[in-house]
Amino acid sequence: IVLRGLNCTPPTATITTTTATTFCQGGSVILNANTGTGLTYQWRTGTTNIAGATNASYTATTAGSYTVLVSNAGGC
Repeated sequence: IVLRGLNCTPPTATITTTTATTFCQGGSVILNANTGTGLTYQWRTGTTNIAGATNASYTATTAGSYTVLVSNAGGC
């Protein structure tokens, strides 16, 4: 059996928005991750995955610190 390590280059993960990142109660902001062929997404608030938030964009309706995990088809 020959085991080979994955030669994997992780994709860049960036978040942009086209509106202000502050809003009043009842408001929201759309967060956009970089896009590309074969990329998958998982949005988080703090260190907790947001259930069902697996698109390139996420609409934040509560205050907090948001991150996105971007993976490519190779699992990086």
